[in-house]
Amino acid sequence: TQETCEVCMSNGLAIIRRCYEKIPPDSRRKFGKILFDSAVKTRRKILGAEEKSTKISDGYVSWLHVDNHCPETVLFLHGFGDNKDNFFDAARLLAKNYNLVIPDLPGFGQSFKPVDAVYDLPAYGKWLSEFLESIELDEFHLAGNSLGGGIALQLTLLNPDKVKTLTVIDPAGFVGVDDDSIYQELVSGRNIFKVNSAQEFESFMDRVFCKKRPFIPPFIKDHITHDFISRGEWHEYMIATTLSGVTSLRDDRVKGLSLNEELPKIGVPTLILWGDNDTLFPHKWAHEMCTLIPNSQAHVFSDMGHSVQMERPSHFVSVYETFLGAQGV
Repeated sequence: TQETCEVCMSNGLAIIRRCYEKIPPDSRRKFGKILFDSAVKTRRKILGAEEKSTKISDGYVSWLHVDNHCPETVLFLHGFGDNKDNFFDAARLLAKNYNLVIPDLPGFGQSFKPVDAVYDLPAYGKWLSEFLESIELDEFHLAGNSLGGGIALQLTLLNPDKVKTLTVIDPAGFVGVDDDSIYQELVSGRNIFKVNSAQEFESFMDRVFCKKRPFIPPFIKDHITHDFISRGEWHEYMIATTLSGVTSLRDDRVKGLSLNEELPKIGVPTLILWGDNDTLFPHKWAHEMCTLIPNSQAHVFSDMGHSVQMERPSHFVSVYETFLGAQGV
């Protein structure tokens, strides 16, 4: 009967769980890393992505290049604490019609990590502009999530003749000083990127995603959790050097950390995407940004969190390609 099957399945899962828990945590993490590295290699092969390393003035930028000889190229920038390989699900769908350039941002992944740098938007704008020159990418469609969205705004302001369209997903760079946001948490000393335990990592994932987290197999999850914890102090350092003692969003220095006053200067067609359950940046900012950027439109996804391109990649790609099609791409 169905009831018997459900009982058997429940008992089976309980046995598997007990066996799994008997494996020493260090062994689980090591095996998880082997599986993770193999999965990354397989996903890159499926995507047809070549990993490259390009020298700019301060170090090497690691990036993935998918060259399908398409007439148009999309450059995607990931968020804080993320890396180039986590764009895979959306990239797999986009690669049918576009070439892709997906770098590890400086400070993350395999790209350079200078300890004497300030990781603010002007610095990232300089680094990514140099990167564009180095790889001779003259025209492209730019998209970015979270920190990557803020950098995409900055990069567009610096390179208006190279960016054909701009898409930002729950982006940094806009600051509503009276609204609850992760900025309020960071300036008050609460850093969600400084994770100290598996439980805190679970809480972090709950903050980023709404209802549908990307599935992570158990052993790989052990590795990813341990890796994220190990980078906690580095994340804390990056944010501390950027905020440089700011303890209130009403501090005059916040104006230099945001792009609020610069947004009206963006002249390229712009798509602003947001998840309505984003716990880091309130989704009402999508419409506020839309009033500031002249040639822009906003789309808010229902039942989604901070990284819609990971939570619902097919939804993201559908809306994104509709936007590009409306621009004649």
